[in-house]
Amino acid sequence: MGDVVVPVGKYAFIDGVEHGLARVYQYDGDNKKKWGIIDINGREVVPLKYDEMWNFWGHNRETTRVIESGVEYQIALPYQFE
Repeated sequence: MGDVVVPVGKYAFIDGVEHGLARVYQYDGDNKKKWGIIDINGREVVPLKYDEMWNFWGHNRETTRVIESGVEYQIALPYQFE
């Protein structure tokens, strides 16, 4: 068997990997989703702080749209592999 990259149950959801990144979410203390991004080594490269994060997997984008505290904006994706 291989090495454990992300322990089972650490995130409620892990999306597909694109350019070495995957969006993830877990629930906060108020049972609300908080979105962020991990790399293929399981490190959080964008903190889990966003209320919503649009899917970038399969779209070959350089940015993705997020919502934080009711404010919508774009963040740059810290691509690991081109």
